Amino acid sequence: MSLIQESSVDIILCCYNSEDTIVECVGSLLSQTHRDIRVLIFDDASTDKTVEKICQIKDKRITLVKSSQNVGTYAGKNFLLKNHSRSEFIALQDADDYSHPDRIKLQISRMIQKEYLVVGTSVYETGDKSKAHTDSFDVFTEGERKNKYPETIDCGILAEIENNLSTEKGYDDYLKIKICMNGTVMFRRSDLMTIGGWDGETRIAGDTDIFLRLLMFDKQRLIYNLQEVLYTRVFNKESLTASSEYGIKSNTRRSYNMSLRPKILKNLWKSEMYFPDFKVEKIICAEL
Repeated sequence: MSLIQESSVDIILCCYNSEDTIVECVGSLLSQTHRDIRVLIFDDASTDKTVEKICQIKDKRITLVKSSQNVGTYAGKNFLLKNHSRSEFIALQDADDYSHPDRIKLQISRMIQKEYLVVGTSVYETGDKSKAHTDSFDVFTEGERKNKYPETIDCGILAEIENNLSTEKGYDDYLKIKICMNGTVMFRRSDLMTIGGWDGETRIAGDTDIFLRLLMFDKQRLIYNLQEVLYTRVFNKESLTASSEYGIKSNTRRSYNMSLRPKILKNLWKSEMYFPDFKVEKIICAEL
């Protein structure tokens, strides 16, 4: 058996009021050609039928916990990472998106080929193009486009971002920087545990934060994006990045993004894997 076949993957998925997309989303993960996976789902106190829909999927590879209060996606990711993950590799997915069947297999292959910090993929994007917030060489045609991310990113991007965040004009340039599409990525669990997971005290922009802290933690390794389109992203009006309060152009997000500069200057790559004190219920969807 190859190293790829022997490698186990925990896929972390945080959801909130995702009843319209969650079945297809989870189904795309359970249909991966790499079979040694577990889907760890954190329901962030949904008020719709999200949990009920997940429970209709009878698969032993699903671990579902429901939070008693809404704590945000990064706190939820930290909770799953600390309390439920055990695999060598950790992958992410967003609750309204879908993965190509070969996504996980191809990412593991690349991670094993060379010890990258992160491996992401190119993305097929659909939905409301007015909610799109990343640049792409491809344009929307009938509500669809492909979006490719840089093939390799090294620690040199830290100086570029620090410089951009030092001026008003530079901030606009910062918003154009592409690292990875957060829902596509795969990490090594050991790296995430070493740096202390995500910034669980924020509800926005924590993805860029963790990419930068990984590059600060190990300046010799790279972030890599597969150029194959292995992920479908759906833009919709309910997403945080589309909201006036937390969206790309919001003051809230700007304030958080500006806080990344002193982290880079001080090489602050270590976090505390924060999540608040809250009650969770583990829900059994299928008997082991």
